[in-house]
Amino acid sequence: MATVDEPRPDQAVSTTLRSAATVQLVLDIATAAAGERELDQILHEALDRLGTVLPLTGGSIALVEDNDLVVRAAVGPFATEALGQRLPRGESRSWAVVETLQPYLVGDIQAAGLHPRGVEAATRMHSWLAVPLVRRGTGIGLLEIDSTERNAFDGADVELLATVARSLGGSVELASRYAQESKANALRDAFIGVISHELRTPITTIYGLSAMLRQRMESLTPEVRAQAIEDVEAEADRLYRLVEDLLVLSRAERGRVDIAREPVALGHILRRAVDAEAARWPARRFELDAPRSLPLVLGEEIYLEQVVRNLLTNAAKYSDAGTTILVEAR
Repeated sequence: MATVDEPRPDQAVSTTLRSAATVQLVLDIATAAAGERELDQILHEALDRLGTVLPLTGGSIALVEDNDLVVRAAVGPFATEALGQRLPRGESRSWAVVETLQPYLVGDIQAAGLHPRGVEAATRMHSWLAVPLVRRGTGIGLLEIDSTERNAFDGADVELLATVARSLGGSVELASRYAQESKANALRDAFIGVISHELRTPITTIYGLSAMLRQRMESLTPEVRAQAIEDVEAEADRLYRLVEDLLVLSRAERGRVDIAREPVALGHILRRAVDAEAARWPARRFELDAPRSLPLVLGEEIYLEQVVRNLLTNAAKYSDAGTTILVEAR
């Protein structure tokens, strides 16, 4: 006759409480992300709450940044030496978890031949459990917990941590998107502030000189009239370029910048840009050091010249009179 082991009442209660705590933790993480809070704050609070449902000593969350795994949040006695660590992509247990999307549990780090980074962790850490953070089938980070006790975690802990990691994956994406949007908005506001000031200057000059020419044309000497007209033309050109910059920015924000890949004579663009800026900034000396044999490049001629002229304008604007501005091309 077969027998079936039934869980003790205290075990059942413990399991129920733990499940409820896990559900609450997942809800807290989702709520924090929906509230557009800082990503590092969300990660840190998730680690803090994990301590209420898992027998951990510490833990950390690392995110993939280019080819590095960067620790963005950490708790416990090893947090100080862990926070900010960058692990280059390569043959390491952490990267294996991220790339294979498989959790890893070890009950005795030293016996397994693993070597935690950090002096404290290397001598005191014994158990380690790591699960990948996954979004759209791709590993985007790592959630790990550790303990100074051997065999501190079991299969149930792996399942619980994987549940939390699944929730964190979406939260990381939402928080990252919010951070990127906030940064983009700040840059746009700063750019608009600068452009507003830059637009006001040529408009004021054009308005003032054109009013002077209309009211005092007959009394002005030919030299003064010629200089005023030249200044109006220069400021109109400056205004035109600023408007072009704004149009490019507007198209870029809407994802509608069409960049042609056509052969462009770079040397011709450089000479034209240098000549134009030299005329605009007579108190600066512009020199072009470029061989006639510069190869053709693929690109959009209008945008290339726009970039070069903006660089030259900044060089002239933020240098003293008499400065030599050298443009080299090879």
